[in-house]
Amino acid sequence: TLFTGFRRTTAVERAKVAMQKIAAEVEEAELDLSREITVAVNERDNAREALASAEASVRSARENLDTVTAQFAVGDVSRVEYTEAVADWASALASRVKAFYRGQKAEAALITLSGSHPRR
Repeated sequence: TLFTGFRRTTAVERAKVAMQKIAAEVEEAELDLSREITVAVNERDNAREALASAEASVRSARENLDTVTAQFAVGDVSRVEYTEAVADWASALASRVKAFYRGQKAEAALITLSGSHPRR
């Protein structure tokens, strides 16, 4: 009948609109995921660079501490200078640990975003 045909046409139009809306939502979700992955990759790369820099700082601080320790043993530097060298080395170690865990956190974010989990 005429009314059944009109209802069917209206239902088809509503279904088309609903499909278009869902397609737009899927596209938006894909774009959001793409942005989140890009941010996570950048954070991971930055964390790797920070770790490399922190490791270089640890090596430098350790070399300085070794030098100051030798100088302190013969009386060329004061206890204050020795203590500062120890503090600098400890600070460099703490920065390295912080950079390492920042990298771990970034890797975990990438794993979560990718939907894959490491084998246990």
